[in-house]
Amino acid sequence: MKKGILFLFGLIFSLSCFSQTRLDSVQQLDEVVLKSDRYLKTFSNTQSITTLNDTVLSRSAPSLTQLLNYNSNIYFKENGLGMVSSPSFRGTTAQQTVVAWNGININSQFNGQTDFNTINIRNFDGVSIRSGGGSVLYGSGAIGGSIHLNNDIAFNEGFENSIYANYGSFNTLDLGLKSGFSSEKFSVDVAISRSSSDNDYDYVDSDKTNLNGAFYNQSYSANFGYKINKKNVLKLYSYLLDGEREFSFIFPSETPTKYQDLNSRNMLEWNGLYGKFISTLKLAYLTEQYKYFANSNSDTYSFGEAKTLIGKYDLSYRVFKDAMLQGVVDITNTSGEGSSIGESKRTISSFSLLYKQELIPFYTKLL
Repeated sequence: MKKGILFLFGLIFSLSCFSQTRLDSVQQLDEVVLKSDRYLKTFSNTQSITTLNDTVLSRSAPSLTQLLNYNSNIYFKENGLGMVSSPSFRGTTAQQTVVAWNGININSQFNGQTDFNTINIRNFDGVSIRSGGGSVLYGSGAIGGSIHLNNDIAFNEGFENSIYANYGSFNTLDLGLKSGFSSEKFSVDVAISRSSSDNDYDYVDSDKTNLNGAFYNQSYSANFGYKINKKNVLKLYSYLLDGEREFSFIFPSETPTKYQDLNSRNMLEWNGLYGKFISTLKLAYLTEQYKYFANSNSDTYSFGEAKTLIGKYDLSYRVFKDAMLQGVVDITNTSGEGSSIGESKRTISSFSLLYKQELIPFYTKLL
Protein backbone atom coordinates (compact mmCIF):
# COMPACT_ATOMS: atom_id res chain seq x y z
CA MET A 1 0.00 0.00 0.00
CA LYS A 2 2.91 2.37 0.80
CA LYS A 3 4.42 1.71 -2.62
CA GLY A 4 1.02 2.36 -4.22
CA ILE A 5 0.60 5.67 -2.41
CA LEU A 6 4.14 6.76 -3.31
CA PHE A 7 3.48 5.81 -6.93
CA LEU A 8 0.25 7.82 -6.96
CA PHE A 9 1.94 10.95 -5.55
CA GLY A 10 4.80 10.53 -7.99
CA LEU A 11 2.35 10.28 -10.88
CA ILE A 12 0.51 13.44 -9.81
CA PHE A 13 3.81 15.31 -9.39
CA SER A 14 4.98 14.19 -12.82
CA LEU A 15 1.73 15.31 -14.46
CA SER A 16 1.96 18.68 -12.68
CA CYS A 17 5.53 19.21 -13.89
CA PHE A 18 4.56 18.15 -17.40
CA SER A 19 1.60 20.54 -17.45
CA GLN A 20 3.75 23.39 -16.17
CA THR A 21 6.39 22.69 -18.81
CA ARG A 22 3.75 22.69 -21.56
CA LEU A 23 2.30 25.98 -20.30
CA ASP A 24 5.74 27.59 -20.04
CA SER A 25 6.63 26.49 -23.56
CA VAL A 26 3.62 28.28 -25.04
CA GLN A 27 4.34 31.90 -25.89
CA GLN A 28 1.85 34.12 -24.01
CA LEU A 29 0.97 37.49 -25.48
CA ASP A 30 1.21 40.45 -23.13
CA GLU A 31 -2.19 41.62 -21.93
CA VAL A 32 -3.01 45.27 -22.54
CA VAL A 33 -5.95 46.89 -20.72
CA LEU A 34 -7.01 50.49 -21.35
CA LYS A 35 -8.97 52.24 -18.59
CA SER A 36 -11.72 54.64 -19.63
CA ASP A 37 -11.66 56.79 -16.47
CA ARG A 38 -8.12 58.07 -15.80
CA TYR A 39 -9.25 60.81 -13.38
CA LEU A 40 -10.27 58.19 -10.86
CA LYS A 41 -6.68 57.07 -10.34
CA THR A 42 -4.72 60.19 -11.19
CA PHE A 43 -6.52 62.77 -9.04
CA SER A 44 -7.80 60.76 -6.07
CA ASN A 45 -4.69 60.24 -3.94
CA THR A 46 -6.17 62.02 -0.93
CA GLN A 47 -9.53 60.23 -1.13
CA SER A 48 -10.68 56.72 -0.35
CA ILE A 49 -11.35 54.49 -3.36
CA THR A 50 -12.75 50.97 -3.11
CA THR A 51 -12.63 48.84 -6.25
CA LEU A 52 -14.82 45.77 -6.65
CA ASN A 53 -13.44 43.47 -9.33
CA ASP A 54 -15.18 40.88 -11.49
CA THR A 55 -14.78 38.15 -8.85
CA VAL A 56 -16.85 40.11 -6.31
CA LEU A 57 -19.38 41.04 -9.00
CA SER A 58 -19.88 37.42 -10.07
CA ARG A 59 -20.67 36.34 -6.48
CA SER A 60 -23.11 39.16 -5.80
CA ALA A 61 -26.80 39.62 -6.53
CA PRO A 62 -27.40 41.38 -9.85
CA SER A 63 -28.52 44.87 -8.78
CA LEU A 64 -26.07 47.65 -7.94
CA THR A 65 -27.99 48.25 -4.70
CA GLN A 66 -27.36 44.74 -3.40
CA LEU A 67 -23.69 44.83 -4.45
CA LEU A 68 -22.99 48.06 -2.54
CA ASN A 69 -25.14 47.10 0.45
CA TYR A 70 -22.68 44.32 1.29
CA ASN A 71 -19.44 45.85 0.01
CA SER A 72 -19.57 49.53 1.00
CA ASN A 73 -20.66 51.88 3.77
CA ILE A 74 -23.37 53.53 1.64
CA TYR A 75 -26.86 53.56 3.14
CA PHE A 76 -29.77 52.83 0.77
CA LYS A 77 -33.41 53.79 1.03
CA GLU A 78 -35.09 50.89 -0.76
CA ASN A 79 -38.75 50.01 -1.17
CA GLY A 80 -38.11 46.30 -1.75
CA LEU A 81 -36.41 44.02 -4.26
CA GLY A 82 -36.38 45.70 -7.67
CA MET A 83 -38.23 48.77 -6.43
CA VAL A 84 -37.00 52.38 -6.13
CA SER A 85 -33.58 52.62 -4.48
CA SER A 86 -31.64 55.79 -3.63
CA PRO A 87 -28.31 56.14 -1.75
CA SER A 88 -27.20 58.31 1.13
CA PHE A 89 -23.45 58.73 0.77
CA ARG A 90 -21.58 60.29 3.73
CA GLY A 91 -24.78 61.94 5.01
CA THR A 92 -25.80 63.46 1.66
CA THR A 93 -28.82 62.72 -0.52
CA ALA A 94 -29.08 60.85 -3.81
CA GLN A 95 -28.72 64.13 -5.73
CA GLN A 96 -25.21 64.51 -4.27
CA THR A 97 -24.06 61.05 -5.42
CA VAL A 98 -22.90 60.74 -9.02
CA VAL A 99 -22.98 57.53 -11.02
CA ALA A 100 -20.36 57.61 -13.79
CA TRP A 101 -20.42 55.21 -16.75
CA ASN A 102 -16.88 54.95 -18.17
CA GLY A 103 -16.14 58.46 -16.93
CA ILE A 104 -19.45 60.05 -18.04
CA ASN A 105 -22.05 61.30 -15.55
CA ILE A 106 -25.32 59.37 -16.12
CA ASN A 107 -27.52 60.83 -13.38
CA SER A 108 -31.06 61.49 -14.57
CA GLN A 109 -31.75 64.82 -16.24
CA PHE A 110 -35.16 64.91 -14.53
CA ASN A 111 -34.36 64.38 -10.85
CA GLY A 112 -30.55 64.51 -10.76
CA GLN A 113 -30.09 61.00 -9.35
CA THR A 114 -29.78 57.36 -10.38
CA ASP A 115 -32.04 54.52 -9.31
CA PHE A 116 -29.52 51.84 -8.30
CA ASN A 117 -32.03 49.02 -8.80
CA THR A 118 -32.14 49.73 -12.54
CA ILE A 119 -28.42 48.95 -13.00
CA ASN A 120 -27.40 45.32 -13.53
CA ILE A 121 -23.76 44.73 -12.59
CA ARG A 122 -23.40 41.76 -14.97
CA ASN A 123 -22.69 44.22 -17.81
CA PHE A 124 -19.56 45.71 -16.23
CA ASP A 125 -15.98 44.64 -15.52
CA GLY A 126 -15.58 46.59 -12.31
CA VAL A 127 -17.27 48.99 -9.91
CA SER A 128 -15.35 51.66 -7.97
CA ILE A 129 -16.53 53.72 -5.00
CA ARG A 130 -14.93 57.15 -4.56
CA SER A 131 -15.63 58.91 -1.26
CA GLY A 132 -15.61 62.69 -1.01
CA GLY A 133 -16.22 65.59 -3.35
CA GLY A 134 -15.39 65.35 -7.03
CA SER A 135 -17.51 68.09 -8.59
CA VAL A 136 -14.71 69.39 -10.80
CA LEU A 137 -14.29 66.03 -12.50
CA TYR A 138 -17.80 64.57 -12.48
CA GLY A 139 -20.23 67.48 -12.15
CA SER A 140 -21.87 69.43 -9.34
CA GLY A 141 -23.67 66.34 -8.03
CA ALA A 142 -20.50 64.62 -6.81
CA ILE A 143 -20.46 66.16 -3.33
CA GLY A 144 -20.92 63.07 -1.19
CA GLY A 145 -19.07 60.75 -3.53
CA SER A 146 -19.31 58.91 -6.83
CA ILE A 147 -19.90 55.37 -8.09
CA HIS A 148 -18.01 54.32 -11.21
CA LEU A 149 -19.20 51.62 -13.63
CA ASN A 150 -16.30 50.59 -15.82
CA ASN A 151 -15.85 48.50 -18.95
CA ASP A 152 -12.21 47.64 -19.64
CA ILE A 153 -11.03 47.36 -23.23
CA ALA A 154 -8.49 44.51 -23.18
CA PHE A 155 -6.19 43.29 -25.96
CA ASN A 156 -4.32 40.00 -26.39
CA GLU A 157 -6.70 37.96 -24.25
CA GLY A 158 -8.14 35.61 -26.86
CA PHE A 159 -11.67 34.22 -26.58
CA GLU A 160 -13.50 34.27 -23.23
CA ASN A 161 -17.05 33.43 -22.15
CA SER A 162 -18.98 33.47 -18.88
CA ILE A 163 -22.55 32.53 -17.96
CA TYR A 164 -24.52 33.33 -14.79
CA ALA A 165 -27.78 31.60 -13.92
CA ASN A 166 -29.66 31.82 -10.61
CA TYR A 167 -33.22 30.92 -9.76
CA GLY A 168 -35.03 31.28 -6.45
CA SER A 169 -38.33 31.58 -4.67
CA PHE A 170 -41.17 33.69 -6.03
CA ASN A 171 -39.96 33.05 -9.58
CA THR A 172 -36.85 35.19 -9.01
CA LEU A 173 -34.48 34.94 -11.95
CA ASP A 174 -30.94 36.22 -12.57
CA LEU A 175 -29.37 35.48 -15.96
CA GLY A 176 -26.18 36.84 -17.48
CA LEU A 177 -24.13 36.03 -20.57
CA LYS A 178 -20.82 37.68 -21.39
CA SER A 179 -18.58 36.91 -24.33
CA GLY A 180 -15.44 38.59 -25.62
CA PHE A 181 -12.61 38.24 -28.10
CA SER A 182 -9.43 40.28 -28.38
CA SER A 183 -6.35 40.14 -30.56
CA GLU A 184 -3.30 42.37 -30.80
CA LYS A 185 -5.20 45.22 -32.50
CA PHE A 186 -8.92 44.46 -32.04
CA SER A 187 -11.18 43.87 -29.03
CA VAL A 188 -14.90 43.21 -28.68
CA ASP A 189 -17.13 42.04 -25.84
CA VAL A 190 -20.90 41.79 -25.51
CA ALA A 191 -23.08 41.14 -22.46
CA ILE A 192 -26.76 40.36 -21.93
CA SER A 193 -28.42 40.23 -18.53
CA ARG A 194 -31.92 39.90 -17.10
CA SER A 195 -33.26 40.14 -13.57
CA SER A 196 -36.91 39.54 -12.67
CA SER A 197 -39.21 38.38 -9.89
CA ASP A 198 -42.92 37.96 -9.21
CA ASN A 199 -42.34 39.23 -5.64
CA ASP A 200 -45.56 37.54 -4.47
CA TYR A 201 -44.27 36.65 -1.02
CA ASP A 202 -46.32 36.35 2.16
CA TYR A 203 -45.99 39.02 4.83
CA VAL A 204 -44.47 37.89 8.13
CA ASP A 205 -47.03 37.07 10.83
CA SER A 206 -49.88 37.79 8.44
CA ASP A 207 -52.16 35.97 6.03
CA LYS A 208 -51.65 38.68 3.38
CA THR A 209 -49.52 38.45 0.22
CA ASN A 210 -47.47 41.13 -1.50
CA LEU A 211 -49.57 42.12 -4.52
CA ASN A 212 -48.56 43.95 -7.70
CA GLY A 213 -44.83 43.76 -6.87
CA ALA A 214 -43.45 42.08 -10.00
CA PHE A 215 -40.54 43.60 -11.90
CA TYR A 216 -38.01 42.90 -14.62
CA ASN A 217 -35.03 44.70 -16.13
CA GLN A 218 -32.85 43.57 -18.98
CA SER A 219 -29.60 45.11 -20.17
CA TYR A 220 -27.54 44.82 -23.33
CA SER A 221 -24.01 46.14 -23.77
CA ALA A 222 -21.34 46.00 -26.46
CA ASN A 223 -17.81 47.42 -26.31
CA PHE A 224 -15.27 47.65 -29.11
CA GLY A 225 -11.62 48.67 -29.26
CA TYR A 226 -9.24 49.15 -32.18
CA LYS A 227 -5.56 50.04 -32.17
CA ILE A 228 -4.90 52.33 -35.10
CA ASN A 229 -1.19 52.28 -34.27
CA LYS A 230 1.02 52.34 -31.18
CA LYS A 231 -0.08 55.87 -30.32
CA ASN A 232 -3.79 55.95 -31.19
CA VAL A 233 -6.68 53.78 -29.95
CA LEU A 234 -10.39 54.04 -30.76
CA LYS A 235 -13.03 52.71 -28.33
CA LEU A 236 -16.80 52.44 -28.66
CA TYR A 237 -19.15 51.76 -25.72
CA SER A 238 -22.85 50.99 -26.02
CA TYR A 239 -25.49 50.16 -23.39
CA LEU A 240 -29.28 49.66 -23.42
CA LEU A 241 -31.64 49.16 -20.47
CA ASP A 242 -35.28 48.11 -20.65
CA GLY A 243 -37.20 47.72 -17.39
CA GLU A 244 -40.65 47.59 -15.86
CA ARG A 245 -41.84 47.37 -12.26
CA GLU A 246 -45.15 47.36 -10.51
CA PHE A 247 -45.64 49.21 -7.23
CA SER A 248 -46.86 47.08 -4.34
CA PHE A 249 -50.25 47.66 -2.73
CA ILE A 250 -50.69 48.97 0.76
CA PHE A 251 -54.35 47.92 0.65
CA PRO A 252 -55.82 45.26 -1.70
CA SER A 253 -58.46 47.74 -2.87
CA GLU A 254 -55.87 50.05 -4.46
CA THR A 255 -55.51 50.62 -8.21
CA PRO A 256 -52.49 48.79 -9.71
CA THR A 257 -49.71 51.08 -10.96
CA LYS A 258 -46.46 50.48 -12.87
CA TYR A 259 -43.38 52.30 -14.15
CA GLN A 260 -41.33 51.66 -17.32
CA ASP A 261 -37.72 52.67 -18.11
CA LEU A 262 -35.89 52.74 -21.43
CA ASN A 263 -32.35 54.17 -21.37
CA SER A 264 -29.54 54.03 -23.92
CA ARG A 265 -25.91 55.17 -23.75
CA ASN A 266 -23.37 55.36 -26.58
CA MET A 267 -19.86 56.79 -26.46
CA LEU A 268 -16.96 57.03 -28.87
CA GLU A 269 -13.52 57.59 -27.33
CA TRP A 270 -10.18 58.37 -28.95
CA ASN A 271 -7.00 57.97 -26.91
CA GLY A 272 -3.70 59.40 -28.09
CA LEU A 273 -0.32 58.76 -26.44
CA TYR A 274 2.30 61.25 -27.68
CA GLY A 275 5.35 61.15 -25.46
CA LYS A 276 4.66 63.36 -22.45
CA PHE A 277 1.20 64.22 -23.79
CA ILE A 278 -1.94 62.10 -23.33
CA SER A 279 -4.99 63.14 -25.32
CA THR A 280 -8.53 61.83 -24.73
CA LEU A 281 -11.60 62.83 -26.73
CA LYS A 282 -15.07 61.55 -25.78
CA LEU A 283 -18.31 61.99 -27.70
CA ALA A 284 -21.38 60.56 -25.95
CA TYR A 285 -25.10 60.38 -26.75
CA LEU A 286 -27.45 59.44 -23.91
CA THR A 287 -31.22 58.98 -23.91
CA GLU A 288 -33.63 58.32 -21.05
CA GLN A 289 -37.33 57.72 -21.17
CA TYR A 290 -39.90 56.81 -18.55
CA LYS A 291 -43.62 56.08 -18.50
CA TYR A 292 -45.81 56.01 -15.40
CA PHE A 293 -49.16 54.25 -15.53
CA ALA A 294 -51.52 55.42 -12.77
CA ASN A 295 -53.67 52.42 -13.75
CA SER A 296 -51.83 49.40 -15.15
CA ASN A 297 -55.01 48.26 -16.89
CA SER A 298 -55.21 51.50 -18.88
CA ASP A 299 -53.12 52.78 -21.81
CA THR A 300 -53.00 56.26 -20.30
CA TYR A 301 -49.65 57.33 -18.84
CA SER A 302 -47.45 60.29 -17.98
CA PHE A 303 -43.97 60.39 -19.49
CA GLY A 304 -40.63 62.12 -19.69
CA GLU A 305 -37.92 61.92 -22.35
CA ALA A 306 -34.47 63.48 -22.50
CA LYS A 307 -31.62 63.36 -25.01
CA THR A 308 -28.12 64.40 -24.01
CA LEU A 309 -25.09 65.05 -26.22
CA ILE A 310 -21.71 65.30 -24.46
CA GLY A 311 -18.37 66.38 -25.84
CA LYS A 312 -15.37 66.07 -23.54
CA TYR A 313 -11.69 66.60 -24.26
CA ASP A 314 -8.76 66.44 -21.89
CA LEU A 315 -5.07 66.89 -22.52
CA SER A 316 -2.48 65.78 -19.97
CA TYR A 317 1.16 66.80 -19.88
CA ARG A 318 3.77 65.24 -17.62
CA VAL A 319 5.79 68.28 -16.55
CA PHE A 320 8.21 66.29 -14.40
CA LYS A 321 8.48 62.70 -13.28
CA ASP A 322 6.17 63.39 -10.32
CA ALA A 323 4.13 66.29 -11.77
CA MET A 324 1.08 66.21 -14.05
CA LEU A 325 -0.80 69.10 -15.67
CA GLN A 326 -4.22 68.44 -17.16
CA GLY A 327 -6.81 70.61 -18.90
CA VAL A 328 -10.42 69.47 -19.42
CA VAL A 329 -13.10 71.01 -21.69
CA ASP A 330 -16.68 69.71 -21.32
CA ILE A 331 -19.81 70.70 -23.27
CA THR A 332 -23.20 69.11 -22.48
CA ASN A 333 -26.37 69.79 -24.47
CA THR A 334 -29.69 68.39 -23.22
CA SER A 335 -33.15 68.55 -24.75
CA GLY A 336 -36.20 67.10 -23.02
CA GLU A 337 -39.95 67.10 -22.73
CA GLY A 338 -42.61 65.43 -20.63
CA SER A 339 -46.15 65.46 -19.36
CA SER A 340 -45.43 68.07 -16.68
CA ILE A 341 -42.79 70.07 -18.59
CA GLY A 342 -42.71 71.66 -22.00
CA GLU A 343 -39.97 71.16 -24.55
CA SER A 344 -36.78 72.45 -22.94
CA LYS A 345 -33.13 72.77 -23.89
CA ARG A 346 -30.02 73.40 -21.82
CA THR A 347 -26.32 73.75 -22.65
CA ILE A 348 -23.59 73.61 -20.00
CA SER A 349 -19.93 74.37 -20.76
CA SER A 350 -17.01 74.05 -18.39
CA PHE A 351 -13.23 74.24 -18.37
CA SER A 352 -10.97 72.81 -15.68
CA LEU A 353 -7.24 73.00 -15.12
CA LEU A 354 -5.74 70.40 -12.79
CA TYR A 355 -2.21 70.13 -11.46
CA LYS A 356 -0.76 67.30 -9.41
CA GLN A 357 2.74 67.01 -7.98
CA GLU A 358 4.21 64.57 -5.50
CA LEU A 359 6.59 66.66 -3.42
CA ILE A 360 7.83 63.83 -1.20
CA PRO A 361 9.06 60.62 -2.86
CA PHE A 362 6.98 57.59 -2.06
CA TYR A 363 9.71 55.71 -0.25
CA THR A 364 10.15 58.47 2.32
CA LYS A 365 6.47 58.15 3.30
CA LEU A 366 7.14 54.64 4.54
CA LEU A 367 9.77 55.76 7.06
